[in-house]
Amino acid sequence: MAAELHHLTTDANELMAAVHHRMPVILHPGDFDRWLDRDFDPTRPPIDLLRAPSPPTRWRPSRSRKT
Repeated sequence: MAAELHHLTTDANELMAAVHHRMPVILHPGDFDRWLDRDFDPTRPPIDLLRAPSPPTRWRPSRSRKT
């Protein structure tokens, strides 16, 4: 069986909107079980977990690539 990898995106939060209109969905560790639960509670569908996370307090520079 081949492994699959999927990237879920959502609307950009305030910080990311300056760079792009979409951003990756980031699940908090406390939400993992709910996201992966096949028998989820229909009164709490996991779709609300696709919200854009709060922006970090600052940008962190990445290493520059030398060409």
